[in-house]
Amino acid sequence: TVYRALAHPVFDAGLRLLHATGQGSREKGDAGAKALSVALCSATAPPLREVRLGGNLLSDAAAHSLALALRRHTQLTTLQLERNAIGPDGAAALAEALPLNASLRRLDLAHNRAAARGVAALAEVLPLCARLETLRLEHNGAAHGGTHQAQRALVLALRAELPALRQLALHANGFGESSREVLRGAHLGGPNRGRLTLTLAPPTAADVADDALLQQVRVRGRGR
Repeated sequence: TVYRALAHPVFDAGLRLLHATGQGSREKGDAGAKALSVALCSATAPPLREVRLGGNLLSDAAAHSLALALRRHTQLTTLQLERNAIGPDGAAALAEALPLNASLRRLDLAHNRAAARGVAALAEVLPLCARLETLRLEHNGAAHGGTHQAQRALVLALRAELPALRQLALHANGFGESSREVLRGAHLGGPNRGRLTLTLAPPTAADVADDALLQQVRVRGRGR
């Protein structure tokens, strides 16, 4: 069960749905994330350091559950949510929780569906995150649903003092060359140039093929 797994400092669901629910649909993955959140928010929360939930078909509902845990759990340093189905609402919920968490150092949301609104929400809180060192947002369709919304928020973040951030991955988000140049300019002209690595390269053929395969997995998950 989730509770037995939490006895260890690393909770790793790998490319499986959460242990509490077994393999199955997105609804089961979200239910497992909720069970994990309840455990982390309890008065006897375990000393968990890392939670790895990549490839579990998690949706916005799961992100909302985990955001609640981020607000209350003070020992978590790594949260890996890559290759799921977290959209703008879920990304925004995580963004609201980030400034309230004093321990998280790595958040991986690569290969999700945050789109422009979700990426913008995360960018807006970056100057308020005292410990966050790595934020991976590649393959999130940041140029979808309002390119300028995401670009504007990212530019403001890159021009601000980011106290801990060392890596910001934004490649393969659909930004055109002009948008990438604007973001590069904000980075190179900002106060974080010497310590922050920003990745903005366009998607490769392998990236496109990988996205197509992930979409097939998501579709199969909805059908179970």
